[in-house]
Amino acid sequence: MSRSCNEQETHLLLLKITNVKNIFFLLSFLIVSGSMSAQTLTPVAWESSVVVDENGDHRIVFEATMDKNWVIYSQHTKPDGPIPTEFIIETEGIELIGEVEEITKPKTEISEMFEIEVSKFSEKATFSQKFKPKGAKTVKANVTFMTCDNLRCIPPTTVDFEIKL
Repeated sequence: MSRSCNEQETHLLLLKITNVKNIFFLLSFLIVSGSMSAQTLTPVAWESSVVVDENGDHRIVFEATMDKNWVIYSQHTKPDGPIPTEFIIETEGIELIGEVEEITKPKTEISEMFEIEVSKFSEKATFSQKFKPKGAKTVKANVTFMTCDNLRCIPPTTVDFEIKL
């Protein structure tokens, strides 16, 4: 009987150790997950504004500022390359004229990462959309873009804008 008691005690001790290990693993996972989400990369900042030029033409201006070594890509990329920058502008109360223009000229070169020619912006990029106001007080828009540095890319990100006219 004493042997059976020892086996039960050993089994209970092993269960306690296993539970402690499981709790330690769970806590470690939660700590690592929390620190990873706190370190989310945001290497691109966006601003928007409306300008009216000397001819009375209205433009929505979008400006991206990239951290050092980070780039975003042109709206006009090849299918096998990076995801292009894309703007969506709600047209309620405005009339869009033409397409979103790339005011900043992109740098075009062969990308080692994508192994094709890509057009990209570094440091700053300005985009502009001409429009006619038709009673709107604000314009809602968003931009979806992909950003990369020399080592990695971040999945496409969407930034929303609400622009006062």
